[in-house]
Amino acid sequence: MWLIFSNFAGNNKNTPKMKIRLLFSLLLLCATAATLPAANVYWFDGRQHVSYVRQKKLSPVVEQAIDLFSADMTAVTGRNAQEKSNGQIVIFQLDLLDNKEFKQLTALHVPINKFIARPEAFYIGLRGQNIVVAGSDARGTAYGLLELSRQAGVSPWTETGLPPERRRTLSMDSKTEILQWPATAVRALQPFSNTRRDFDNDDYRKLFRLMLRLRLNTLVPDSHTEHHATGKAFRHFAQEQGVDIATVRQCEGAETLDLAYIGDASHELSLSTPQPGIVADQLDRAARTADRRPWLVRIHRPTCADFALQLFADMAWSHTPAGSDRLTNRYRTWLAGLFGDVAAQKLIPLMTDYYRLTGICKPELLEYADFNEGEFGNELERYIAAYKSLARRLDSVDGTIDRERKTAYEAAIKYPVTAAAITVEMNLQAQEARNIARPGLFYRDREALAAAANSLRAYDRLKELNARMGNRRPTPMPKLPGKLTDKQVKQYATDEQPELQPLPAQLGSTVALNAAAYSSASAGTARQPMTGHSMNAVRLPRGGVVRYTFMAKEDNPAVVRVATIPRSGTNYQVSIDGTQTQTAYTRIATADLLRGQTVVSFNFRVPKGLHTLEIKALSDGVTVDQWMFDFDINRQFYMFPVTDY
Repeated sequence: MWLIFSNFAGNNKNTPKMKIRLLFSLLLLCATAATLPAANVYWFDGRQHVSYVRQKKLSPVVEQAIDLFSADMTAVTGRNAQEKSNGQIVIFQLDLLDNKEFKQLTALHVPINKFIARPEAFYIGLRGQNIVVAGSDARGTAYGLLELSRQAGVSPWTETGLPPERRRTLSMDSKTEILQWPATAVRALQPFSNTRRDFDNDDYRKLFRLMLRLRLNTLVPDSHTEHHATGKAFRHFAQEQGVDIATVRQCEGAETLDLAYIGDASHELSLSTPQPGIVADQLDRAARTADRRPWLVRIHRPTCADFALQLFADMAWSHTPAGSDRLTNRYRTWLAGLFGDVAAQKLIPLMTDYYRLTGICKPELLEYADFNEGEFGNELERYIAAYKSLARRLDSVDGTIDRERKTAYEAAIKYPVTAAAITVEMNLQAQEARNIARPGLFYRDREALAAAANSLRAYDRLKELNARMGNRRPTPMPKLPGKLTDKQVKQYATDEQPELQPLPAQLGSTVALNAAAYSSASAGTARQPMTGHSMNAVRLPRGGVVRYTFMAKEDNPAVVRVATIPRSGTNYQVSIDGTQTQTAYTRIATADLLRGQTVVSFNFRVPKGLHTLEIKALSDGVTVDQWMFDFDINRQFYMFPVTDY
């Protein structure tokens, strides 16, 4: 087989007749092999280097992909990939083939007519013992070669310091044929910042390599980072990684996924991201429209949005549904690929809890939330306690992470969870101090002083953590009713934990349930995991109905509060026992995005006894998260007091 490619090295001295005989023998061999049972073809046998042969002329991005692929093979096999005249992996870039190379490719019966006219397409297939990687253009060829890296177990996140698992051998089924091209032409990323110090050239180099591996092809600088894009060196490096530079105007009307902020620049989310279920649902809906709009993801720290960013890149490339019903398993598989099966089994319940807590409120935006210390046994302290418990449980996973994966684990898991827990304590203790302190009496109120001191102590811990993790953004101070000296912080700060009573004992006559606890549901109703405060919201089709049975313990006016996942223009009806039907027309406010729920109240009066609550969707897009039946019509609260998380 290798003789047919010896022309790449320029050393072929065979006569034309000999070439014809060799080519005929090759084709006969391929035809014979096609009739044999499928078997694995090894492209790393544990002894020899992975080898490749390439055409004479390739684009810079393909050269870069070859360098990355060679480094990947070193990480996977302990040996770099080597270029040889008889290399097993054969690389073709169709738009730069000369006549001789085109004839050689044609002789291999690669189905070029299926992808030659498609931008960024690639083909991978076996011909005898050789693996053919052919791209329609520069990016397609680069993506095809890096797909081999993926097949070898190399994650795109190797660029963030995550090494792949060592492999003794690498093989491919002899029937393997991979043919791919992008479903979305423009797959853009905007690194969002509110300071020029957030990104430097080294950061961009790493980001461009990550984008190449994720098959994102366009960078959109924001107003604070666009100064980088004016430099020739910057644009040259972007081109080497197959990344175009576009303006915000060029991406107007794009399908946009915000992993960096909501609403405006004052609402940055540098620690946490939307819940995986929210991301998957948005991308599934975008893929179903099948239009040609660009897809744009806005992001601050890629390592803190890794799974969501991976979902975006995969969906933008293929438009294959993310599969909300299979999302938890997909996330578990993704975690296992990064940190191993043992760690993944331990991490999945912890990260599910993390996304539940961030869905209740983004840690960075807690100063805008209004938790009520006087409701449901102090919902403010309950939220702080939930985060502290999560951080403690995560500590038990640290020892299961391999030493070489520690850096990636710290960036992708440990830092977001720990920083969120500290931020929650800092901001909610500050809120408690503001609520407790009476005007002019802050320095005489020991309880308010203790809450303020605890907030400042958490602030110092957060600064230390950010400095250790290389987060150069300034850590905002908590808003307190007065200033405290370091001496006062030491004097008043306390490690005493409040005695929180079991939540059911705090409910009285109130009934609160997750939407998934329905007694019956119409056809087409689907649970949406990793979504909402319940982490298992219920999506209704137009006309779909869910019913719940509950007990009214009093004969007094009551209120039914229904929490849905925020989405403008959705309508639904609520009724009890088939009567008193009321309709909600939802419109999203910034507070809804902060809370992760749109809450609508309906006034009812029913007698004591057993009743049926019915929620009916009047439009598409109705996703119910939780509901509550409450005799305290004017209750001020933040979290639905559901006990079965």
